[in-house]
Amino acid sequence: MKTKAAIKPVKSRSLEVQTANKGYIFILPFIIGLVLFFVPMLGMSFYYIFNQIKMGAGGATFQFVGLQNLKDALFKDVYFLDLLVKTIGSMLLEIPMIIFYSLFIATLINGKLRGKGVFRMIMMIPVTRKLVGTSLGWRAVVPPLVASGAP
Repeated sequence: MKTKAAIKPVKSRSLEVQTANKGYIFILPFIIGLVLFFVPMLGMSFYYIFNQIKMGAGGATFQFVGLQNLKDALFKDVYFLDLLVKTIGSMLLEIPMIIFYSLFIATLINGKLRGKGVFRMIMMIPVTRKLVGTSLGWRAVVPPLVASGAP
């Protein structure tokens, strides 16, 4: 007498693995942006710090000077330290204000509020204004024939 083969259940991934994969997919745009835009620019900044740049007819030439640019900025430039202190002070004041304002507005928008749609529309005006300004700026820079795709 033949016995039927036992059907093995298909192993499903655990909930932790599924959640972890969703997390990786969620942060993937950030990682891509970080690798494509931030890391190369940070590398170029360090390259510029340690080199003296000379512009010529053939383009830019770089000469390694080590920490000399940093020494010049800290000890010879009369404006650098003042600007650095003002910038750090401004950041220490503005960043907490921006975070507080953002959380306050988010609380208002997510709460029970009459006219929530109008409020959200008003909050989007700066974003749309920036897009319109950028497109008008490009329209002024790019000749009309190029913008229309004409040959």
